[in-house]
Amino acid sequence: MTLTQTAEGEGLFDGRLWVAEADGAVAGFVALDDDEVTWLYVDPQRYRQGIGRALLRHAVAAAGPRVEVTVLDGNPAAQALYAGEGFTVTETRTGSLVGNETFTATGHIMHRDTATAPTGVAG
Repeated sequence: MTLTQTAEGEGLFDGRLWVAEADGAVAGFVALDDDEVTWLYVDPQRYRQGIGRALLRHAVAAAGPRVEVTVLDGNPAAQALYAGEGFTVTETRTGSLVGNETFTATGHIMHRDTATAPTGVAG
């Protein structure tokens, strides 16, 4: 399945979308629908350059006082990024997840309350 097919099927353009550019090319993007980060993608060649963190901080700044994200089990790098930005796991679900109804998955639902975010975390 291509990114285009996935984007259409999972509502990439349902909310607000921001794109990061580096050296004249797309380096990543983040999508926010209501107060949920629905997508955060960084080109694998751009990992560990702060792009994902910058995109996440931008989305959080545009969100309301409580932001949500679901991180698939088996993605410790993403979970660490969100935890480092003040998100905590509030629930874990296994089954059909919103946007991924065609297969069973385990997702960790994480929340960040901007009013109680740790000192030094942008938001």
